[in-house]
This record gives sequence, structure tokens and C-alpha cells, in this order.
Amino acid sequence: MTLVENEKNLDFLEKNAVVLTNYRITKEDGNSYKISIFLKNISSIIAHYKTEPIFIVLGTVSLIAGIILVLHGDFNSFGIASLILCAILFAAYFLTKKHVITVSSNGGEKMVIEVQKKSHERIEEFITNIQQAKQGKYYIRCS
Repeated sequence: MTLVENEKNLDFLEKNAVVLTNYRITKEDGNSYKISIFLKNISSIIAHYKTEPIFIVLGTVSLIAGIILVLHGDFNSFGIASLILCAILFAAYFLTKKHVITVSSNGGEKMVIEVQKKSHERIEEFITNIQQAKQGKYYIRCS
């Protein structure tokens, strides 16, 4: 990332894929994706889990279908397959659950930062650093 005049790196995540400066926060994913949000345009920062609810919906439908097939005496391959599919879909829901930080701008694009392997303290520290940089109060992270 090329810095503009008087811009300083303050913090980073994921081997500099996400960089916080005293002017902006930038996320780069190789050459195919880059987003920058100026600190003055940040409207909210949310730490949350991102899930795929379609797996729960399809798993519930599969569970109901499997129970109906089994209870009606049709303990056949369709009933068993439906219950196995249900277990696979529920497992997929939990396996695809991701811990993320979402940085929203005023009417613009949202930046979603995966923080799956970061500690709760590090996530809180990064969010605090964004808030302090937005207010002009910051320190430079050395590690």
C-alpha cells in the first residue's frame, strides 16, 4: 500500500492484508480486491459471527422430511438419506461460521475482515485503534 503525504501506519491484521493508518483503513486481497475507507467516513464497526442460514433452513426441511418418512413406516433409504443430509447440513452451518469485523462507511461499501484466528483481546484492540485513529488519538503498533 502506498502512503500519502503525512500518512502513518498504525496497526495491521493478517500479515498487512488489513492496514490501519491515521487517514484510512485498507483491505487488500492480492491484486483482485482492494477497498479503502477513510476514517472520517466510518459510520459503524461491528464484531460478529457471519453464518450461512440456508444450511439451517435446508437442514430443518431435511429433518422434518426424514422424521415423516421414518414415522410412516417407510424406514427406507429415503428416510435414512434425509436424516444423514440433515446432519451434514447442520454440520456445514457450524463449520462455515466465521468471526468477522464489519466496518461500514457512510452510504458506501462495507469492509468485512475475517478474524477467525485472532483472540478476543486482539479484536477489541484493533477496534479500539480504529476508534482512536478516527478521533486523532492513536499509537503505533510495534508487533
